[in-house]
Amino acid sequence: MDYSILDKHTVALQTLSNIGNSGINVFDVYKRQVVFYSSNFGAQLGYVPSDYEKTGQQFFAERIHPEDKLKLSHLGVSTFKVYSNISSAEKLNYKQVNEYRILNAQNKYVRLIEQYQILELDKSGQIWLLISFVDLSPNQEEYNGIKSQLLNFRTGKIIPIEVPQKAQYELTKEKQKY
Repeated sequence: MDYSILDKHTVALQTLSNIGNSGINVFDVYKRQVVFYSSNFGAQLGYVPSDYEKTGQQFFAERIHPEDKLKLSHLGVSTFKVYSNISSAEKLNYKQVNEYRILNAQNKYVRLIEQYQILELDKSGQIWLLISFVDLSPNQEEYNGIKSQLLNFRTGKIIPIEVPQKAQYELTKEKQKY
């Protein structure tokens, strides 16, 4: 991987973050870690970089509402499965939009909108770097659960992303005939 590509992106991403006031991070799929945080990341929630610089993404993961955390993880897996059926060039036209609850610095759950988009593919066309834009949701009404969709921002096509339901089996005793 040529990480000089990331260095070129970070200057532009920081500027974009300053203009739009969105928190921005870049997730490296191969390293499985965030490799860039905008300087204002977490500010909308009342956090400062010293709050999360040692633990990084774990700091925020621990603040996601317990009912939303596992579902978000499953949605991530489901999204990667969808991407596996989309051509490399077409993958770049999609972003995943999630809305979920997270604990802010005032110890109150607020709704966030997080949009993931592919920033870079590797040489074989697999997802390498994901960019995330984080904003407070304009909808702060009490709503239990998360919302998620995959949006083709070129065509407007929306692919709902569902958390797979575990198969439920009903076990009953049947009388055997002899």
